[in-house]
Amino acid sequence: DFISETLEMIIENKSAAFTRKQEKAVATLACKAAIKGNNRFSDFELKKLVEDVLENQDSNTCPHGRPLFAKFDKKTIDKQFRRI
Repeated sequence: DFISETLEMIIENKSAAFTRKQEKAVATLACKAAIKGNNRFSDFELKKLVEDVLENQDSNTCPHGRPLFAKFDKKTIDKQFRRI
């Protein structure tokens, strides 16, 4: 019943009505289906992924709240590459 109800809510786009348990289950499913490290992708696939992420300006985090982006100043990048 839980899975059927949750899937029905997703299909009907009623995410505002999710219980905390449903939110956690959906977040877990999303993470399990997510792209993992060390995968190889074509240039087309990478371009599409970037376009999709940038198009969805509502979210800057994964379903569990981890950031999708990190901001580094030039000095930090230079230090990482031992330029300074």
